[in-house]
Amino acid sequence: MYNWPDVIAAADSVTEEELDVRMADLDADEVINMQYTSGTTGFPKGVMLTHRNIVNNARNVAACMELTSTDRLCIPVPFFHCFGCVMGTIASVSVGATMVPVQEFQPLEVLQTVQDEKCTALHGSYDVHCRNE
Repeated sequence: MYNWPDVIAAADSVTEEELDVRMADLDADEVINMQYTSGTTGFPKGVMLTHRNIVNNARNVAACMELTSTDRLCIPVPFFHCFGCVMGTIASVSVGATMVPVQEFQPLEVLQTVQDEKCTALHGSYDVHCRNE
């Protein structure tokens, strides 16, 4: 694991020529991620997401949440899922917000983390259950 200053310092080891080669090889419309969803039909389908899809989705989420570089987002959802990855980490990176991950959702731990880390935003979801009464 690297901290942010280590990542920034590592940039010094990459030459401009190496960066140019890598940049020329990238395409914003290339598929980078495939998500499987059953949506409302119940039949799993693979959805191909491009760099552009993911980054724009994250930027729109950050805008809707009005996140800024002064925010601290508590992320108690898995990073391997679109929720944690796109709506959490990439949305935070897009505006320079601080990410405060919680390794596993435990309600009291999440609330304690929000308090201790002075989080200004919190990701979460809820289930709606209907009962015939």
